[in-house]
Order: sequence, then structure tokens, then C-alpha cells
Amino acid sequence: MQEQPEASDGPERELAELRNQLSASEARFQNVIGKNADGIVMQDGLIHFVNEAAESLFGRKADVLIGSRFGFPLVAGESSELKILRPRIDSVVAEMRVVEVEWQGEPASLATIRDISDRKQMEEDLKRSNEDLEQFARVVSHDLKAPLRTISIFIYHTQFGRPRSMIRPPNVARTA
Repeated sequence: MQEQPEASDGPERELAELRNQLSASEARFQNVIGKNADGIVMQDGLIHFVNEAAESLFGRKADVLIGSRFGFPLVAGESSELKILRPRIDSVVAEMRVVEVEWQGEPASLATIRDISDRKQMEEDLKRSNEDLEQFARVVSHDLKAPLRTISIFIYHTQFGRPRSMIRPPNVARTA
């Protein structure tokens, strides 16, 4: 005779399987969020979660950030530019986007923060290069206009019968 499995074995096994699936799902979620190149901050006035990229941007570990005030104004649906001052490290220029979410059953804000320091530096370099190029163009334009004016006057005088003495080469002596 075969033993009949107890009724409790089925639900317990099913519950254990669901727990394993939930644990695997949470691990995948943590991997995706944790490895994201952009900083992620979950807050509702106080910070509740930060990923590794946020730790790097702020120059502080999660245990220091969690429970502290965020310190930047949050406007959902808009992009903001921040200057983040980090301890013992240079500052970072970052772009922040915010969406309203629910965190553990309560309203919260999810801020995604991207380091744009390199892009801002390139924009400044490009602006400086453009200003230098405009200055160079002004100088060249001026330098080219002077000879063109002389040529233009020379052509005008030759076409309208000015004395030939005006078109004589400069090193030819005048004869009386």
C-alpha cells in the first residue's frame, strides 16, 4: 500500500516554493537597482533607500545616508540640476528626476540622479572655444578688410581716370 501525503504537505510545499520565488525575485530586483549607473534615492522627507551609485555620488555610505534628510528640493515630473558637495572629494554636478511612488504603503519620492559633471565641463569648454573662435573671426575680418579697402580704392581710381601717378609702382622715382 502507498502512503497518502498529508494534506498539510501540499500547502507547506507550495508556500515554501512561493517564498523561494519571492526571494529570487527580490534578489533580481536588488541586482538591477543596485547595479544601475544612476543614483537612486527613495525618500519621504527622510532617506529610506540608496543604491551604490547614489553612495558614490554623495560620497557617503548607505548607513550614513539612510535616516537623514535629503536636502534638495524635489519637484515630481521635472528635471533639476544639483551641485553635490562631497566630503573630502570634489563636487559633482548632477541631474535629478523625481517621480511620486509608494514606499511601504506610504507616499514617497523616487529620485534618479545622474552625474553630468563631464558633460557640463565639455559644454564650458565648447563655450570657451566658440568665444575664442568668434574673437579670431573678428580679428581676421578686420585684417582682411583693410587690404580690400585699398584694392577697392585703387580699382575705383583706375576705372574713373585718376592720374597714372597713383598707380605707379612705389619704388619708381618721379620724373619732373
